[in-house]
Formats: sequence, structure tokens, C-alpha cells
Amino acid sequence: MADSHQLARSFGDDIAFRADTYDVDLAGLPAFAFMLRHAGATGSTIQRTRRVTSLVATGGRSIVASMMAHCQATGAIAERLGLGPDVRTPLQHNFARWDGNGLPAGVGGDDIAQSMRIVHVAEIVELFHRRDGTQAAVEVARERSGKQFDPTSSTSFAGWHRRFSAASIPTRTGTPLSKPSPRCGRYSRRMSWTEPWKPSRTSPI
Repeated sequence: MADSHQLARSFGDDIAFRADTYDVDLAGLPAFAFMLRHAGATGSTIQRTRRVTSLVATGGRSIVASMMAHCQATGAIAERLGLGPDVRTPLQHNFARWDGNGLPAGVGGDDIAQSMRIVHVAEIVELFHRRDGTQAAVEVARERSGKQFDPTSSTSFAGWHRRFSAASIPTRTGTPLSKPSPRCGRYSRRMSWTEPWKPSRTSPI
């Protein structure tokens, strides 16, 4: 990534740094505190002190510049590939937030491309779901709604989860499982359920 060298210089292991960012709603003082905790993480005490001092003195301007470079690089690559503005524009909003506290500065709300608003929610809830389970994914979507996330996108995810969880089918042992989408009908019919779930004639298969 275009900003990896800058992140590695400031925070040591840039991969570990990126992984930790998912657990924090990065804006304002919480974001700055997060960066201070990670400054020079893999270096000596002296190196850490220098990195922390530099971040405080500059207000993290070098990090902001590296994040903007990331967006500019992805946009340039998309242009070279001949992709249109419907692809290039969303790539500039990778670090934008619904509340306008992300990058580019002042970009928020409906100014963020809709496709990227969906990506912002999907990226985080997928990680939380895979790592901590369904309920954790729903909670993070609700907690960051209206801040990092577009409220419509996060509400849609929570609503989908409720509808999906409300349905159940019996397993081989009788323990309920989440009911599959009717589009999964072919798969479910191949399974030898004790009481097979059968889609109605009007259900799309």
C-alpha cells in the first residue's frame, strides 16, 4: 500500500497497526490517543519517545498525508486501468466518515459515495462476525451508526440480521439453525434433515 512505509516508520509493524484500527472508532481524541499508544511500538524506548514527541508536535500531519497518498494512489491506478468516475470517486472516500471527521476533511454524509458507505459497514462487521460472532457484528454496526457509518447502511444490516435470525430450521438432532435463504433451497434439499425445510412454490430457487 502507498502509505505502508510511513506507517511502518511511525508505528513499527504496519500490518499489526492496521489490524488494531478495526477495534477503534477512529476520530478526534480517541484516534490521536490510539496513534500515541502505537507510536514506535516495535522500537526502543528512545525511539518510541521520539515518535510520540513527533506526533504531538505535528498533530499527526504525516499520518494524514500518508492516508491521502493511499487514496490518490488507488485513484491513479483505477484511472490507468481505464475505470470511470463511478469507481475512482469512491476510492477517494476510503477514510471518510459519515460524521465528516475523516478524510478528506469535511467530506461526510451523502457526499460519500454510496458504494463506499456500504463498504465501510461491510468491512468492519465482517471482521467482527468472523472473529467475535454475530452479536458483536450487530453491536458494532449500531455503536458506529451516525458516526463512522451511514445510519441507513448500518440499520439495514441490523434489520437483515433480525429477519435472518427469526427463522430457523431443525437440524439432524432437532437443534434449530438459522433458516437459509430460499435461494439456498437446492443446497438444503441435498441435506438429510430429519424434517426437511421446503420452500413454497412461489419461493425463488
